[in-house]
Parts: sequence; structure tokens; C-alpha cells
Amino acid sequence: MLYSFYHHIMRRIGYDRQINRFLHSCVSTSTEYQKIIEFGCGTGVTGLTLLQIFPNADLLTTDIKDHFLNRLDRNIDRLKINDKRVSLGISDISSPHTVKLVSGQELSQKEERYDIICAGANIGYATTPDMSLSQLYELLKPGGVILNLEMSTCLLGRLVSVIYGYRVLPVNTFNNLVQSHGAKVSVSKVPVKYFPLSTTRTFVRIEKPETP
Repeated sequence: MLYSFYHHIMRRIGYDRQINRFLHSCVSTSTEYQKIIEFGCGTGVTGLTLLQIFPNADLLTTDIKDHFLNRLDRNIDRLKINDKRVSLGISDISSPHTVKLVSGQELSQKEERYDIICAGANIGYATTPDMSLSQLYELLKPGGVILNLEMSTCLLGRLVSVIYGYRVLPVNTFNNLVQSHGAKVSVSKVPVKYFPLSTTRTFVRIEKPETP
């Protein structure tokens, strides 16, 4: 009930549209990425926007409950995405190596499988966020990126996080990947022109280098 209300309000005030605009402005197309997975997809707009940006890519979009996936059809149609490019699955961010497709098939994910991993403000729901983040990094191909519109540590970001029982991740959580895995990490504010996205989100980009 709370999720449905949140989804409705966010759509009405243009939240999804601003995610779409923001990603189009900041995601580079210098590399032609082809395999994308999204964890905690919600309305699915992040992963679907990446399919717009990378027309040769396919998306596996997942959430922890299958009824969340039922909300994707509207955005697939609205963003004019060929639904054959989208696969649906159930996953828990606490164990991202395992995904169960809606067909019933269970995938045991291999390392270095994806070009892009989307994890939009859901790593804080993991039992052990540091471990989940490390496992997500393992799933990246060399040169691949994790894109995370993380909850902001500003007052409003923290307030919304408390309402939804979410643990806001401090910047050090991401910077630890630099020391432990040699990742390239950038954390930046979402510009005000992308309101209301800018009120609660911070953009985190984590890249796995091409060579160790």
C-alpha cells in the first residue's frame, strides 16, 4: 500500500521523467554496453532508460517481490522499449549472485557477467551492505560500471530513508572498493535542475578498470 502510494506520487511529480533526463545527460555512450542488470527495479525507469541509451543492450530487471515487476509494463510502453529486450527476475540484494527468472529458472550468476549494474538506493536494505556491494562488483565485466542513484545524506534524503526503513550508505562504503578492489569511484550531487530527483538522491558511479 505504501509502495503504491509512493509510486503514484513520484510519477505525478515527474520523478521518473527526471531520472530519464538525468541519465541521458550523464551516461557516456563512448562504450557500447550490451548486458545490463537492475536490482530493486521499482518502476524500472533506470534500466529502461539505459536501453534507450544503448540500443543494442538487453536488460535483466529484478526486484525482491514479483508483484513489483507488474508495474513495469507502463514504462516499457511509455519509453517505447521492445519488451523482447527485457527479462524479469526475482532477487535479493543481500545475495545478488542468485536470480530467479519469472519463468521459474534459477540463475547462479557467474563473475564478470554484466556491463552495467543498476542498484538504485537498495544496497542499504542488504543484510551486509559492504558484502553485497563487493558481490555486485564481482559481477561486473572489466570496464563495466555500477550506477547507483543512492539516497542522499541530506536531511530530506535521511527523512525519506527513515520512513522506508532504509540505511543510507556513507561515502566510505563506496570508497572502500577503491582500496579493496582498485575500483574507480565518483560520488556527485544531482543538479537542482533535475528536481525532485535532486532532493533525495546522490549519483554514485563505480567502474571496474579494464586491467587489474
